[in-house]
Amino acid sequence: MEAEQPNMDQIQEFLKNPSREPFVQLNLLKFKPEDGWASYARYAKETEKLLEKFGGESIFMAKPKELLLGHETWDLVLLVKYPNRRAFMKMLSDPEYIAISKYREAAVERSVGYAMDEMSNEELLNLIK
Repeated sequence: MEAEQPNMDQIQEFLKNPSREPFVQLNLLKFKPEDGWASYARYAKETEKLLEKFGGESIFMAKPKELLLGHETWDLVLLVKYPNRRAFMKMLSDPEYIAISKYREAAVERSVGYAMDEMSNEELLNLIK
């Protein structure tokens, strides 16, 4: 299976985003049948110290159960908080991260990743016309 390709239009938007605020990355992960879980566990273990180095932290992890809406199934849902987009990009370009990213690549069959900015309930309600 060919490696996943980043969405370059969205990567450009991410890089142009001037926000210096924290953001949360949503990760939806489907693992390869052969050793996907084990390889991802190794990646997660190795990444933990890098997250700390760059000010990030894993804030939520869950194994999805009953699919109540939609058709896509996932093996793991993960939320990771970063202090800002710059710190995230620094982590991705760190030689130590590049060296361990092979474990993620070996583990993941498909994934979805979103960079998300926090929104308050009040902000949502202000959208009502």
